[in-house]
Amino acid sequence: MSRASIGYKPRRPGSLEDVLSTAFAQAGGVKAVADVLPGRTSKRLYEAAGPDAEPSHETRLFYDEARLLTRAMAGRVTAMAEDLALLAGGVFLPPLGEGGGCVGAQAGRFGREVGEAMASVFEALADGTITVAEATAALPQVREAIDAAAELYRLLEAIIQTPAGGQ
Repeated sequence: MSRASIGYKPRRPGSLEDVLSTAFAQAGGVKAVADVLPGRTSKRLYEAAGPDAEPSHETRLFYDEARLLTRAMAGRVTAMAEDLALLAGGVFLPPLGEGGGCVGAQAGRFGREVGEAMASVFEALADGTITVAEATAALPQVREAIDAAAELYRLLEAIIQTPAGGQ
């Protein structure tokens, strides 16, 4: 899953602006999103994803628009589904790509990502507390570990669902 975002100003991880910025980047930019959403301009969409966005009709994406964007981009835009899954206490499991992947390689990626995330958290905990800046720095690494776990889960699930199964 792509974690890229648009613009240069930092956004608070997990904020609405962060989610929109990531979704717009997954879609190929605000111009691509404006082409899909009737009545939306690139300027207003860029403002909606900005960290200084003023809440208004023009700078907010509505649920039906989020659904339209997700459908139109054929599975490339997952940021909003990821956000809703986390808010509901779960984790988004994206569909496997063509041919899936290698369980061994994915297990290795999962182990590496978990190790990096835990190292980041333990370094932050060295003084007994985690600051907002430390949590902000660690959060993307933890997200990468979650993504790796979700992909490994899907690979294993696909093996169970395949009649011949096995890798």
